[in-house]
Amino acid sequence: MKKIIGTLLTLFSLNTFAVKNNYLIQTQFYKNDKKVGSPLFGVLEGEKGSIELKENFIDLVSIKTTTEDEKNLVKMSFEVGSFDKDGQKIVVAKSSMISQENQKTVMVFTTNNGEDTYKLEIIPTKKPK
Repeated sequence: MKKIIGTLLTLFSLNTFAVKNNYLIQTQFYKNDKKVGSPLFGVLEGEKGSIELKENFIDLVSIKTTTEDEKNLVKMSFEVGSFDKDGQKIVVAKSSMISQENQKTVMVFTTNNGEDTYKLEIIPTKKPK
């Protein structure tokens, strides 16, 4: 019995049962100034998320919460791109951004050849636990 209690105390002290933050990510996605879509998806902190929009995709590679100057900030890393004729992903941009919770952050990028310009507007909202 003492071993079981000791093991449980160790697990709690290691924060094994920590609850991850759950985020609702609101997006507006544009390609060459034309709106492609407005996907809304949920993702757990530390997990990946992916959305497919016609011939384009948005992959949320990582999401992490931090606090700075008493503001809740959300650090996110994204991959954005399109699909080739065989349906394989072609990543056209990889970027990271820091956003304040419930505030819009905008990322704009152009492909290397200058043919396409993408704009991604994001509002991360922490869902109640």
